[in-house]
Amino acid sequence: VDLKRHIKIRKEEEQARRNNILARIPNIDGQRNNSNKEQEEEQLFLFTQVLLKYLERNDPQIHASAKDVLKRMKNKNKDLDAIRSSLYLAVGERYWTRAQFYLSRLHADLVHD
Repeated sequence: VDLKRHIKIRKEEEQARRNNILARIPNIDGQRNNSNKEQEEEQLFLFTQVLLKYLERNDPQIHASAKDVLKRMKNKNKDLDAIRSSLYLAVGERYWTRAQFYLSRLHADLVHD
């Protein structure tokens, strides 16, 4: 009984920690669109591609860590919030915000073309 209670408490703590991290992560596109999961998946995919390309050129070690995180998340079939929080923890705020910047520039270029 104590083991089950301990496991339940650990899961609740992990969820609370993840929610705390998600609350601090700057949004990928400046807005959080909860209305359409497919759009959110597409936005995360595009952001991830920009982030990985930036890391590949600027920090190969963090790039490898980010790829490992994504591979683990894919294998565990995690939800989008788990992927975002794990990726953010792996790359840090500096790289996360740089990728946001480049993604916003990409969006702007696509709109103006």
